[in-house]
Amino acid sequence: MCCWIWIWPCADGCSSPEKGSLSRSLPATLEAASLQPVQRHPASKRLVIGIGNPLRGDDGVGALLAEQAAVQTAARCVQQLTPELAAELAPLDAVLFIDAWQAPEGAQPQLQPLSPAGANGDSHWLEPAALLAVCQVLYGRAPAAQLLLVPATALAHGTALSARLQQVLPAARTLLHQWLHGHA
Repeated sequence: MCCWIWIWPCADGCSSPEKGSLSRSLPATLEAASLQPVQRHPASKRLVIGIGNPLRGDDGVGALLAEQAAVQTAARCVQQLTPELAAELAPLDAVLFIDAWQAPEGAQPQLQPLSPAGANGDSHWLEPAALLAVCQVLYGRAPAAQLLLVPATALAHGTALSARLQQVLPAARTLLHQWLHGHA
């Protein structure tokens, strides 16, 4: 299984975790990111899918958190969910979708259970529950699924994360960690 993750260059120009610390080299903005296909955790029965566009400010938080999860499980980043992803989901035990959420002021990240639900009528992009429904119809099963929603306020063009998103990012990382370790 090939997945897309973000590789962050280190201060000395490296781009691998062996030469530098991923956590130290993650910038507050997504400017230094480059999209690279890599093989990660081929036997994993769990998948993290980061949804969003890293060139639209806070919308890139799904990609950022999925990249961090790739150290522990299979992960991929997509700008939108498409029906073709159903084939990838069918053999899985569990999937976590991570997406930015235009939330009310003061909202905190939320981890919500998902069940297969009706499609939105568009054949080019799907909500997570609709993708699970496609998986159920085509393959007779869908994995257990949850959705991590991260409050976002700045979705304009650019790679900088808003101050508000940076404030709630630790709480989102905690929820991601709980899911990765089976405590969510």
